[in-house]
Amino acid sequence: MLEAPLPLDEPKRLRALHALGLLDTPPEERFERIVRMTREVLDVPIALVSLVDAERQWFKARCGLEATETPRRISFCAHAILSSELFLVPDTLADVRFRDNPLVTGAPHARFYAGQPLHAPDGSRVGTLCVLDTQPRRLTDRERRQLADLGAWAEGELHTLTLRQARVALLQQEHFFALAADLLVIADFDGRLHQLSRSWEALQGVPLARLRERGLLELVAPEDRDAVERALARAREAGRQVAFEHRSRGADGAERWLQWSAVPHPGERLLYAVARDVTAQKQLEAERARVQQMKSEFVSTVSHELRTPLTSIRGSLGLLAGGVAGPLPESAQQMVRIAQGNSERLVRLINDILDLEKVERGELSFAPRVVELEALLRHAVEAAEGLAQAAGVRLALRVEAGGVRVHADPDRLLQVLANLLSNAVKFSPEGGEVLARLRCTPQAVRVSVEDRGPGVPEAFRARLFERFAQADSSDTRAKGGTGLGLAISRALVAGMGGWLDYGPREEGGSCFWLELPPWHPEAPGTTVP
Repeated sequence: MLEAPLPLDEPKRLRALHALGLLDTPPEERFERIVRMTREVLDVPIALVSLVDAERQWFKARCGLEATETPRRISFCAHAILSSELFLVPDTLADVRFRDNPLVTGAPHARFYAGQPLHAPDGSRVGTLCVLDTQPRRLTDRERRQLADLGAWAEGELHTLTLRQARVALLQQEHFFALAADLLVIADFDGRLHQLSRSWEALQGVPLARLRERGLLELVAPEDRDAVERALARAREAGRQVAFEHRSRGADGAERWLQWSAVPHPGERLLYAVARDVTAQKQLEAERARVQQMKSEFVSTVSHELRTPLTSIRGSLGLLAGGVAGPLPESAQQMVRIAQGNSERLVRLINDILDLEKVERGELSFAPRVVELEALLRHAVEAAEGLAQAAGVRLALRVEAGGVRVHADPDRLLQVLANLLSNAVKFSPEGGEVLARLRCTPQAVRVSVEDRGPGVPEAFRARLFERFAQADSSDTRAKGGTGLGLAISRALVAGMGGWLDYGPREEGGSCFWLELPPWHPEAPGTTVP
């Protein structure tokens, strides 16, 4: 199973979702009507209005499914919200991302999925109108249009019927304003304040009576007023809910960030709004950005100030070891060999750190093309032969499916294979054998690297693909390494539409395998079945 990555706008997306105020609210007929009609129109057993929260997907409406939510990590909808386009999985068992998903292998035994993303008023993708079937299928052009239209209907309901609007119905009650803990506002379309909740006094440090004399824009820091005016203009012109953020400064001069959800009432020419103080959240985001900046600066220093001289040092040591300066005493030769080995370890560590930084920033670049996998695997085995001979280990290649091709980046794939082969050699006993095997499963092409070493301890397997993970992290461990290779390799394989995983061999040792979708001539360039 391949978990969906987080959207690039995840913090903003979650704020927009929570601003809707729909999570964990009771069923409502207007949403239930949509899923009933969707199921009938598309002739599917299951239809859902799903909202994707930080750790779960929650169903605002469901038809044909008993569960009210599922973990986000196994949800199809977490993949669907990565784009505004319709997300289709014609056959889950033919898709490496989903074939071992618990929702496929167990109830509701999903074999088909289609999800139309739903947007919050600010454009953030907060969920889907989705359908599932227990049989593989495809949607016709007409069915795609029908699902898009039904999704637009559900999206409209998200905007017009939220918990925010339930609160707005109470805003005109004087006693509610006196007791409310939220920052509530009623203002007219000209910006004059008609009503404020008591909580504004504590935020601004100004008596409520004086605050009411001010205009709505006077609650906004001067540098943000133009943006807020544009947001309010959109609300007035479109007659729909808007969400926006701005800075505000109280009597003490302290700057605070406020997040608003505002609903216009054109007939009354009034704006009903609720604001939240999100200063702490903004500070946390700023701290994370600062840490990320520091990390980027460190990586830049590593790249420019360390890698170049280390590469030169490694080359010079290699020349010395090769006798370019004449014969060296045995003691000096041993010191040169040790220094050369350590410099190579440092260069590998630096390269791994740079690759890891690209993974975290989503900047891994790929140049995919059609690759004949047998030839590539033979090349990888030949490249690892020198390392294997030095360790007294035999390399073997077994091809059980010749002529298979995949659509992948050959350089990135070689990088993964080199890591798996070097790990297998490193942990193999002297005189042992490492087997590289190529075969086909019903849904994918599989390459495995098997060794007869000690295997991965049971207690460590859950952390095997984590960054800097080492089964033996002591200073005296027998095998070196950065603990980054497997994490980077899994990210590389995932970036090519595949999956990398591990399984122990029954007769002892380890088996690391990667799977990629086979390339079919009738669908060139396809990376996902």
